[in-house]
Amino acid sequence: FIGTLLETALGRPATEADRDAGTAGIACRLAAAGVHVIRVHAVGMVRGAIELFAATASSAASGSQPNARP
Repeated sequence: FIGTLLETALGRPATEADRDAGTAGIACRLAAAGVHVIRVHAVGMVRGAIELFAATASSAASGSQPNARP
């Protein structure tokens, strides 16, 4: 499903890396919407993406910018 969506968007066949990135993006979107269970193949990659997304979302909400230059 994600490969088909990406092929349409990219105008070329989706690679495994493309599909992994698409999966991570959709998983982050679902997690942000409150979904608690997501079935994926690359659990570690998706978990890391969601954790990073959550960390950046919470820092953006608080107005902090880690390692920002003045």
